[in-house]
Amino acid sequence: MMNDLPAYRAKEIFRQFDGCHKPFDFIGTYKEVDVIFYFPESKGVTIDVWCEPDQYKVCFWDRENPKGNRQRIDQIMATCSMRADFVMQDFHGHDTYVRAYKFPTEVAALYSDLGIFLKELENCNCVDRLSEVTRSDITAVLR
Repeated sequence: MMNDLPAYRAKEIFRQFDGCHKPFDFIGTYKEVDVIFYFPESKGVTIDVWCEPDQYKVCFWDRENPKGNRQRIDQIMATCSMRADFVMQDFHGHDTYVRAYKFPTEVAALYSDLGIFLKELENCNCVDRLSEVTRSDITAVLR
């Protein structure tokens, strides 16, 4: 039963955000324990929510840019109010912003913060530009 808990929690996140995952085109699951917010053909920035036995990990990364080339996600994260809560880590050879939430004590915070993060990304109008986000684009949106 405990081994199934991360998969169950991933299904719950999927259910909660299915239909309200803008600015991303799709939401899905990977390996039963990862909820993914993504664009077609795995292009552009992605949010992964990994469900582990004792925590969740929210990972924000750019599938198109390998480690060392993080200009786009840095520019996008600069517009987000929760930037200071994330740390930079390597994730499958990509620079990735990661924030951990303890299970079960921070579940409500995870859901709330994920909703806020998605709304901020949607409002900044920068995520859906899959390969051409520039500093001038971000600056123009913030004016």
